[in-house]
Amino acid sequence: MTSIGSSAFAGCTNLSTITIPNSVTSIGSSAFSGCSSLTSVNLSDNLASIGERAFENCNGLSSLTIPKNVNSIGYKAFNGINLITIISLIESPYSIYGKSESIRTFSTFTFNNSILYVPAGSKDKYSTTKGWTDFINIKEIGVEPTEKCATPIISYKDGELSFSCETEGVEYCYSVTTPSSLVSTGEKVKLTTKYTVSVYAKKDGYENSDTATMEIDIQGIKGDANGDGTVTVTDIGVIVDIILGKNNQNARKFENTMEPQ
Repeated sequence: MTSIGSSAFAGCTNLSTITIPNSVTSIGSSAFSGCSSLTSVNLSDNLASIGERAFENCNGLSSLTIPKNVNSIGYKAFNGINLITIISLIESPYSIYGKSESIRTFSTFTFNNSILYVPAGSKDKYSTTKGWTDFINIKEIGVEPTEKCATPIISYKDGELSFSCETEGVEYCYSVTTPSSLVSTGEKVKLTTKYTVSVYAKKDGYENSDTATMEIDIQGIKGDANGDGTVTVTDIGVIVDIILGKNNQNARKFENTMEPQ
């Protein structure tokens, strides 16, 4: 057998493990899509192409190793999967669909939260190749960080958030969230003024820091934020923009939610 045809095992919800022999060089479109119980996949060392949607919605998978001979990965091949670890043995990466594409190769969750391990000396190539560059965390196989970034400190004063870290030259990756629901009574809705801030620090050659969190209650913030002489809902919007750090050029917001299926 040299190939697995399109939709060959699609929707086999009881399939839990797969070992594809080295004679196989291609996997067709949607070959294993919807195999929701699949937790382990061993791909052929001689595999050259992975078709579009080949493993889409195999949401039991948490790790994946891509053989070095793979030279084509179709759109949505691994979409709908929250992968935590990806090992790519491809030494010269080629373009794939990124997280901003409607037909992306991996899920947004995977791009944002997984660790992509790549061959030693190839990190710069992956970091500048379309699609692969969308991975937040890329590490080289066998190259261990020499030090871990210190946990950031979150500060809040006069309507502004700020971050500091004992490790110099770090990049701050943060999220600001509100409670998922509002408390309602009859025709009235009570708006929340509480925000939860989470942030970690990253730096090339260092291991990412632990995540620091802080809850902020802006109940006491009052006043004419936009300077128009009145206190209105518009002022609340201005304050929220400050809390969200939209003017902070040294920080980057990262998504940390599961992509809707």
